[in-house]
Amino acid sequence: MMNWKTIFMHLSANGYQVYSLGQHQGTCAEPYIVLRNNGSSIQYSTEIQEYEILLYYPINRYSEFEEYIDRVKACMNALYPHVKLVDDQQPHYPDDDVKAYMTSLVYQVEKVTKVNRFARKEV
Repeated sequence: MMNWKTIFMHLSANGYQVYSLGQHQGTCAEPYIVLRNNGSSIQYSTEIQEYEILLYYPINRYSEFEEYIDRVKACMNALYPHVKLVDDQQPHYPDDDVKAYMTSLVYQVEKVTKVNRFARKEV
């Protein structure tokens, strides 16, 4: 089953420093990723779960940032068609709190919902 933990483990296994929200401490000395669960919606019998990958890159290495983003997208593409990129990189902006440039990628996972279903009665 594709979920937050699976995506986290996939990125980590491919050499990326991955954190959950609020876990990273200090300034950005090396590139890192924050994986965020953006919630879900239900359309008929399908649950659409959204995950946002927040990419941070050291402020003094901006010229390398696009290549890093492309590598992350290529890594995530290995999870296709279970995980689909639905919102490509957002505008880059400096995050002064961590001394890094930041952008994000938004992915969706579709699965059959476990709610809004009739319970089967045993006869």
